[in-house]
Amino acid sequence: MKLNIIIILVIIFQLFHSLIYADTIIIAADQWCPYNCDPESDKPGFMVETAITIFREHGHEVRYVIRPWKRAQKEVMEGVIHGLIASTPQNSIGLNLIYPRIEQARMSNCFFTLKDSSWNFDGANSLKKVKLGIIQGYHYGPEIQSYVDKNINNQGMIQNIAGENALERNIKKLIKKRVTTVLEDKSVFRYTANQLGVFDQLRFAGNDGTSPTFNDLYIAFTPSAVNNHSKGYAKILANGMEQLRSKGNLSIILAKYGLKDWR
Repeated sequence: MKLNIIIILVIIFQLFHSLIYADTIIIAADQWCPYNCDPESDKPGFMVETAITIFREHGHEVRYVIRPWKRAQKEVMEGVIHGLIASTPQNSIGLNLIYPRIEQARMSNCFFTLKDSSWNFDGANSLKKVKLGIIQGYHYGPEIQSYVDKNINNQGMIQNIAGENALERNIKKLIKKRVTTVLEDKSVFRYTANQLGVFDQLRFAGNDGTSPTFNDLYIAFTPSAVNNHSKGYAKILANGMEQLRSKGNLSIILAKYGLKDWR
């Protein structure tokens, strides 16, 4: 009887502790399916779903909102939002964000053209022959980024767009031949082009040439003193990824998006 009372008291304490310390963690980025999709959908993106699952176990609520990439970076620095989805140290240079020790996804940047194009990426010099479509605020690796920085103001060589649905707009430009090639993550490009019903009109034109040929993606947390729980959130997320993977739950989430575990 005494043991039962102790167990009940422990459960009550844990529930009370969770209620007191439960946080609403706001994560944001521009829409980049299948990593992060429509917040109102039953499939909001696998990075979002993993975060929701992990933080729920610790009594925290995750709220996911769409922001243009540059605005999301600004708001995470200010502490307006807690976490930046699909961040890397390369695409968030100088922000001093707090990263989990384990990645939440893995990406590979590739070039895509119309099917009747014979162009393939063969180093930065090959980009001089095409008009490149990219998204403002993204970092594309040392070689390509150097080319972009040198030619960013030449719209005859580079179309650099910002705002919501940036990739969708770049793909439509590609279909209309307003750009020759679009540089984007392979999974994201395929997903978006399929949603638009145009993937069969397009072709893969090479990896971006970086080594390694992939980048780890993270939900990275604000360095702002306004929200001083970032290190704790990063630790929870890293530990949670290990548990999701070991129990097979990560594979279940990924399967909803037609994906497999990258490790």
